[in-house]
Amino acid sequence: MGFNSRSATKITLIYFVFSAFWIFGSDTLLLLFSSDVNEFQYISLIKGTLFIFISSVIIYFLVKHETLIIKTANLNIKNLSSLDYITGLYNREKYLEDISDTTKLVDNKSIIVIDINGLKVINEVYSNEEGDEVLLYLTSLLKNTFNNRGKIYRFGGDEFVLILNESDVKKLDKDVNVLKESVLKQKNIKPIFTISIGYCTST
Repeated sequence: MGFNSRSATKITLIYFVFSAFWIFGSDTLLLLFSSDVNEFQYISLIKGTLFIFISSVIIYFLVKHETLIIKTANLNIKNLSSLDYITGLYNREKYLEDISDTTKLVDNKSIIVIDINGLKVINEVYSNEEGDEVLLYLTSLLKNTFNNRGKIYRFGGDEFVLILNESDVKKLDKDVNVLKESVLKQKNIKPIFTISIGYCTST
């Protein structure tokens, strides 16, 4: 992504104002305080050299600032393209990107696959909005149970995948049971839903 028209216009205006002030303002002051032609030419030479130097510094920092803005915008766009628009979790594309890098698939990892039973029926019988509420509710449970221990992906319509940076089987069994119990004790959400879970570890 290059500079947009607004960035280019801003840099041009700032440079124009500075140039106009420097050239006309400094010449006016020189004419007021110097009547010697040689002195005027000498000071003008120094003034021109300073103008080139200061202009270069200003342009450098302006371009550097705009480049930083563009890099930040590109990073934000890339991050957004990796997220599921409903849940805010990582999406299928991000999952495929992560597992394609074999250097990330090292030992001491756990993978959990979760499926919401009957989500399609919920969408058809109730509404897509109710289905989205189910997705968001499960997302909150997953974050509460496994947050900061790996990555959570919404792999498909009703499928979630978690890649955890640990391989303690006993702890994983306990956390999965906690998640199952949390789903069974769902509050403030209709319709009631269930999940299916499969998981494995590497050591």
